Amino acid sequence: VVNAAKNGGCPLWFIPQARFVTERFTPDWLLVQLFDNDPEDNVQFADRFALEVGDPVGNVPRSIGPLEEWDRRIGHQVDNLVIKRRFEQLLRKLKGKRLRRTSYVKPGAKPDFEILTREESIRAHAVDLSPARPWQGAFSVHDPSRIDDWRDRLAWNASLLEQLFEEAARADVRVAVLYIPAYPVFLKQADANPVADSARAVAARHRAPWLDARALFAGEAEPWTLYHAHDGHLNAAGHRRVAAGLLRELAPYVAAPVAD
Repeated sequence: VVNAAKNGGCPLWFIPQARFVTERFTPDWLLVQLFDNDPEDNVQFADRFALEVGDPVGNVPRSIGPLEEWDRRIGHQVDNLVIKRRFEQLLRKLKGKRLRRTSYVKPGAKPDFEILTREESIRAHAVDLSPARPWQGAFSVHDPSRIDDWRDRLAWNASLLEQLFEEAARADVRVAVLYIPAYPVFLKQADANPVADSARAVAARHRAPWLDARALFAGEAEPWTLYHAHDGHLNAAGHRRVAAGLLRELAPYVAAPVAD
């Protein structure tokens, strides 16, 4: 198994990642994971790919390709200098462009910044863990009153997944799709889910396994214990639950190699 996951990735990154893995490892299967903020993340990364919403992924710009040449490795180190990132953010703000995401800060890197336990964080910030939790930010794609605002991004998300399937088929690689709902989406899973529904339709057209963590978590008495409190992503316990589900659900599709 090769883990080619990208922190903060989305379907816009799936295609170059799949090309990289396919060229170097000739895999039998690709497992791609979808999350509810993918339609927004595609837009966030679009300028790095020099794409407009709706465009297919062509040749990946060298600036975001693998760090295989010495000058790219040096350039990568320079790009990650704090002063350079701050200057770029300032220029983007002055030009009225969307600000790039800020890099994650390693816990403990700021000695004067108190690290709270999950329970302390929930109390300190009055985090709503109930089904009444409102749709916010990228998760507002699930708000029926705002669906028109998301139609183009949802369509692009599905078309990127479609492109991945088409390229994988030409390389004779099979694809399985794993959908993991954000915490507020899991709480309201009886509601319409445009992200999962459009992606599941693509998987169905290609007769690909569709693995839905909503089913893996069904009957969970304390679902909040599987997620981080603030952003709705899985914590370590949630990832263990998904891993166990994958072992059970995906294994029948993946034939073991025949011994000589």
